[in-house]
Amino acid sequence: ADTPFSGDKKGVYLNPEDSDQLLSEITGQPIIVPNGMIVTPVLTVKRVDFASGNIRFDGSVIVLGDVAEGMKVFALEDITIEGSVTDATIECMGNLNIKGCVTGNTELIVNGDINIKGGAQGYQEIAEPVSDDDHTAKIVAHGSIIVGFVENFHLEAGVDIVVEKYAMNSQLMAENKIVTGAKNSGKKPSIMGGITWAMVMIKGTLLGSSAGIKTHVQAGSNPYIQKRIAAIKSELIPNEKEQAYVRKIIAFI
Repeated sequence: ADTPFSGDKKGVYLNPEDSDQLLSEITGQPIIVPNGMIVTPVLTVKRVDFASGNIRFDGSVIVLGDVAEGMKVFALEDITIEGSVTDATIECMGNLNIKGCVTGNTELIVNGDINIKGGAQGYQEIAEPVSDDDHTAKIVAHGSIIVGFVENFHLEAGVDIVVEKYAMNSQLMAENKIVTGAKNSGKKPSIMGGITWAMVMIKGTLLGSSAGIKTHVQAGSNPYIQKRIAAIKSELIPNEKEQAYVRKIIAFI
């Protein structure tokens, strides 16, 4: 008997030159259905570990569990992680939503917004600005960052940074505002230690610590421009020394 393809042709179409062949209409994950196949633009995995391997998908990714140590996840659109992330690298061109916590030397690089419901905790204290090449506890978003708490992490946001509870021994940089404290959190929002740097405003209830932790706060200047100026100055110093050496040679000749 001639069994036709399933009427559900989501993401696929019949090859006009071969009635026995389905072709993908979009880039995505193929899923078998009765008497056929569909393609969905969302890739769903139980967890990301050595069993699944690293994930690279030209769409959105949903992880139902955790992302294990040393793993990498990349998506051209959004990424949603129902669990936690430990010592992993996550990159996407859309938004990133993590319902658990982020721990260890994790790197999150996102073109949109980042929302970490649990919080972010690194292994070592972040005392100095980190470079783009350093593999450290780092969260970078072109949009805004919302996090439950942050400790020993480096955060950069193209818009705002919102810390619902507290920030400790971290480096926070935002082109717009940095705000600690969320509605109905029931706790006093605080910034303790590290560097907090925003162009427009820094807002919190407690600043510094009675334990003597050094806390640096700066507002009213663009942190990214200041970083670039510092980098240029560091390049000029060796150039000046080299020019002085060249001038001595010319004078001798």
